Amino acid sequence: MTREQFLEKELKSTTLLLEEYKQRSLSLSSIKDKHFQKFTNLPNRKVFESVANYMKQRAGNRIRPWRGPQSTFKHTPFNEKSMNKPGPRKKLSFEEEFFITLVKLKTGMRDVELEHHLGLAAGTISQMFSTQINFLHNELRLLFEMADSYNQEGYAACFQKYGSRLKIIVDCTELEVQHSSNLRARKSLY
Repeated sequence: MTREQFLEKELKSTTLLLEEYKQRSLSLSSIKDKHFQKFTNLPNRKVFESVANYMKQRAGNRIRPWRGPQSTFKHTPFNEKSMNKPGPRKKLSFEEEFFITLVKLKTGMRDVELEHHLGLAAGTISQMFSTQINFLHNELRLLFEMADSYNQEGYAACFQKYGSRLKIIVDCTELEVQHSSNLRARKSLY
């Protein structure tokens, strides 16, 4: 066997291993349509693509990586003509970041677990998740705003006895969250 034949054989086996790894990894391209709801809580890939495209249009070039509340309002200058942002190029597309955010919200996986499944650093996942959550909050807050006025018709009979004193019904679903190392952030969580 010549060196060239050996290298071709190695390349072929490495390519097969890579394809096998991609199929077992958690990514937008590897999730089958029938499992899409299990990971994202959206009924199928077409709904995901529609929502992601809409959110991507809303984001445009104004989405900035989350670096804490102090940096949210600081403007980072960039070339308005070419719309190039400073810093390294992103490795993931908006759709992939949105997918990972939905997966984390639906499954409750911690950053360390996602790091294993995605092959990304936990810090990158955390920053990306915070960025996406803040963006989604800004874009979707009008859909989930609290009503100022009392509408007794909308409440179940067991709640109507409270009249106008009832402002909100809290679903006490338990969610697992990661604890911040920042004590102020941890305190504000509870």
